[in-house]
Amino acid sequence: MNRDDIIRKVMLNLDEMVPEGLDDIIQQEPLPIYDQVDQLLDDCTNDILKTVPLQYCSTIENVSLVYNKNYFVVPTGYLRFGSAMCSDWESSVTRLVRPEYEPDLYKIIKNPIITKGIANPYAAITTKVVEEDGVDTTKEVIELYNTEETSTTLTYVKSCLAEDLDNRLVPALSWLCATKILLITGRKEAEVANSTYNEQIKLLL
Repeated sequence: MNRDDIIRKVMLNLDEMVPEGLDDIIQQEPLPIYDQVDQLLDDCTNDILKTVPLQYCSTIENVSLVYNKNYFVVPTGYLRFGSAMCSDWESSVTRLVRPEYEPDLYKIIKNPIITKGIANPYAAITTKVVEEDGVDTTKEVIELYNTEETSTTLTYVKSCLAEDLDNRLVPALSWLCATKILLITGRKEAEVANSTYNEQIKLLL
């Protein structure tokens, strides 16, 4: 759906929540309501992509590991992990270990003597200093264990513009954006709009 049509859906939701009109909202804010919606739309899109089931929004790419290392830098636009699969694994990894939340497990998976084999591989997401064009930069990386491969098939959710979102997600997007507009402007109707948004999400589950 094109961007203008999505914005119009948000405006219709706002009109439903505030039937007396949006004049008071417009007067309180420095930007016209249409422009406020436009500014919020892509952030709301990313919030939707982090929430809905993967079948609505996943991207599959073959990703190369850093030479002679067990990790790759997360792709540009990476929002959310789906899975990783190496050709020498018997099953894919569908969750990432986070060292800040699971330090003991992270220590275990880094130990090749303790870690289970290719039937139950592990992956972790962390940060590393990597060299790019001769400059050391801190990047988010995904580490893979129990593999001798130099690449992996990565399924993940990538950020996108509102107009590139699956049309099935637009109703939820329009209600999330309406909720945020109502919250910003201090309208009590935000609670009702948020409930409608949650109902739209449940329909996708």
